[in-house]
Amino acid sequence: MTARVAASKLGSSAPRQAPTYIDFYGYHPAADGWLFCGWIPLAALRAAQQMDCHGTARVSFEDGELTGNIVLAGFERDDLANRGIGVVLFLASSGRPLGRLVTIDLRVGPTPHRLLAVDSAPQLRDAELASRLRPILTGAIRDKGRIELLALLSRRGYSGEDTLDRLTDFVQLDVEEAVLCPPDGLVLIGWHLAAPGTVASIRVRCGVNTAELRPPDGIVVERSDIIATTGEARGVTDPFCGFVAYVPNIVAGDEPVYIQVETQRREIGFKNVPAARLRGMPAMRRILDAFDLQYDEVVPALRGVVAPAIGRLNHARMQDRPTVTELAFGPPVAAPHISIIVPLYGRIDFMEYQIGLLAAQGGTAGAELIYVLDDPPKRRELHVLAESLHLRFDLPFRLLVLSDNMGFAPATNIGLAHAGGTFVCFLNSDVFPGTPDWIARLVARLEADQELGAVGPLLLFENGSVQHEGMAMEPIPALGGLLFPRHARKGWRPRAVSGLVREAFITGACMVMRRALAEELGGFDEAYAVGDFEDTDLCLKIARRGLACAVDHDVRLYHLERKSQDASGGWWRRNLTLYNAWLHQCRWFGEPGTAQGASGDA
Repeated sequence: MTARVAASKLGSSAPRQAPTYIDFYGYHPAADGWLFCGWIPLAALRAAQQMDCHGTARVSFEDGELTGNIVLAGFERDDLANRGIGVVLFLASSGRPLGRLVTIDLRVGPTPHRLLAVDSAPQLRDAELASRLRPILTGAIRDKGRIELLALLSRRGYSGEDTLDRLTDFVQLDVEEAVLCPPDGLVLIGWHLAAPGTVASIRVRCGVNTAELRPPDGIVVERSDIIATTGEARGVTDPFCGFVAYVPNIVAGDEPVYIQVETQRREIGFKNVPAARLRGMPAMRRILDAFDLQYDEVVPALRGVVAPAIGRLNHARMQDRPTVTELAFGPPVAAPHISIIVPLYGRIDFMEYQIGLLAAQGGTAGAELIYVLDDPPKRRELHVLAESLHLRFDLPFRLLVLSDNMGFAPATNIGLAHAGGTFVCFLNSDVFPGTPDWIARLVARLEADQELGAVGPLLLFENGSVQHEGMAMEPIPALGGLLFPRHARKGWRPRAVSGLVREAFITGACMVMRRALAEELGGFDEAYAVGDFEDTDLCLKIARRGLACAVDHDVRLYHLERKSQDASGGWWRRNLTLYNAWLHQCRWFGEPGTAQGASGDA
């Protein structure tokens, strides 16, 4: 077991024998642990030999403690006579500085033994440590401990080369992509081949930082291509040899990152980890496109890999705010009563239909119309379209062009920051008016009821069936039992209901609020990456303020639902939705799998 910094006690209430001593010690990088040379009572060595020269120890330094399993070997010392026997101890651990050695509490039988560091005990560097210990171990008592320690000292440390092919046993490992998750986390995407029982440990190392890499604990990925090209010839046939693993707190400045593989023979080999090349959204997409999750695979993968990695990447992405270029088409609306904010991504052609219908139906007097382009490559195309729309429909609007793609929440929030209305309407570009005076009616509902925090219309598909009349949270078994918003009566004929109906959740596709409340709540939460769950999150924040959300069944608009988004292939978009569902559930209902997280009640 790898040693760890610990505060736990290995000692017992049994009385210790008189203390013995450590003469010198040091950290040996190639051995991947600490080596100590001193002496112990002969009885302690005999007890250890009965345990195959293994035991446990707590090693106390000035600045911390290490606990773990130890290997030991005994050697004769003329100066001890009958008082004891020389011993070399090994404790696997990282080599981070912990100050001067103080004591070692050793347990190799029923009686604990305490070893003190003599005042003159030096801490040796690895080369001198090995040169002092090698002749000692060569002449040590011939047992299993001596064999193991000599094997550890014979290791060659990392020199920047890939050396897995020099191992006696067949072991192959490749990292196809490394993604930095700021400030110091790392996602590794790759594959690993070895016969069962061959590998003792796999560690990721960078400077003094080290972490266990257990591919089965991450996301296991089927890689039949690797089996066909490499595995079958060496008798390895399990296609689930791919992995996506998250390694926290590993990157140390500009130090190289590498993987150390230790076999059961105590041999080690190294594999270099490629430099992280992706940042921001491309990094997130690369991770999320590497796997497909279902049922009981979902929650462990989200907890151990996706949530910490994507959370860090998205947080870092949000720190780089885009440049906003504002263009006005037509005279600005003086003292607008309401600001309509429409983010644009992918299908910018919907802007033409939306402005055309708004101009034809009227009903937007006193409203300012703000479009936010969150798709920088379409900037020139949108400029031409906007000029044309203004000439044809003579409806004034403002266009905010972002220098970077940020996602639904940041784009909408930027629109909110530029809004001047007393009320704001968050509107998707694929939502089109049905009721001519829709915006005035929705605003009137808020003006008439101070306990109402947000209101939306009845949204219909183009065939007249219900797209949205409120939502409830419902677990989806195929998606790990995570809670997802379910649209009530979706695809059904509209009910014979009129007036305002309060709902726990309403969609952000068309949501009207007081601007002061929207700003007070921070708009849509940007922790949700790209889009999904921002609207239900905002509804829960509204409810936490003691305010209600409602759908006005007398106001009808048409929603094409997700047609405004870029329907790109791959798994990344689905897996990103799983991440947002995880974040939403942990925040409001408790982590999935817990008693609290099993409930969908708001």
